[in-house]
Amino acid sequence: MEQTLIDNIDRKRSIIDKISATKFGPIPSFIDLNTGEYCNRKCSFCPRYDSSLYPNQNLFMSLSLAKKMADDLYDLRFQGIINICGYGEPLAHPEICDIVRTLSKVAHVEIVTNGDLLKLHLIKQLYESGLSQLVISAYDGPHQIPKFSKLMIESEISDSLFNIRKRWYSKEEGYGIKLTNRAGILNNEMSNIELSRPCAYPHYSLTIDWNGDVLLCVQDWHKKLKFGNIFSESIESIWFSKRMNEYRKNLINGRSCAGSPCKSCDADGLVFGKNHLEEWTKYLK
Repeated sequence: MEQTLIDNIDRKRSIIDKISATKFGPIPSFIDLNTGEYCNRKCSFCPRYDSSLYPNQNLFMSLSLAKKMADDLYDLRFQGIINICGYGEPLAHPEICDIVRTLSKVAHVEIVTNGDLLKLHLIKQLYESGLSQLVISAYDGPHQIPKFSKLMIESEISDSLFNIRKRWYSKEEGYGIKLTNRAGILNNEMSNIELSRPCAYPHYSLTIDWNGDVLLCVQDWHKKLKFGNIFSESIESIWFSKRMNEYRKNLINGRSCAGSPCKSCDADGLVFGKNHLEEWTKYLK
């Protein structure tokens, strides 16, 4: 695994692994947020590579939804990370700075970007809006490292507040990332699905789509499992719902117990959230 990826995992783990429990169970410590359905790239390891599988759409999260989300997280006393990445390129959102400003009032906000749309003024605006961390994926080659580094230096952003990840590796080298089959949507020749292996995604993380739908996890690109919508329900009520608890209990015993799409997913599932899974085990006996 590439060193910058390891460093980024270690940095996030220090926040994600902190458990804040209630009488109903631990609250989430990580939220994957999809702010839009458009990306300017078609990477071969992404479902968007095939438009028949996952077409680009000009659909974006509204600012009113971001405000509802911030209110819900405040009520829940959320203290974790909101990771703006999801299924599209975050910087393509026309109001991305306003969304960061809204969410940064209640959480540590990060953006994962391919860097193509980064400009000096935008970087400054993002951090002035309250961005905690910018993670830049360099897909084209080593020449991008000095380019992105120069931008960040000119922006006067501390080295600790951004990461530049090497992503220009070949298919044989795994593209420099931990590849998954996106819960079965991609035909990953190297896929190794361990059906008996537990998965901690729904024990520590929540995935919220651009329209407010709450998904099982960020790996489910088919968006097969939806547990509610935060426009009509609170994040707290969805997180502690009977249906989500059923999936948590099943995934403690292995992904074969949870059915589709989990039984088709080759994601590790335990990179983060082991502490939360163990804590949930006490509540779900």
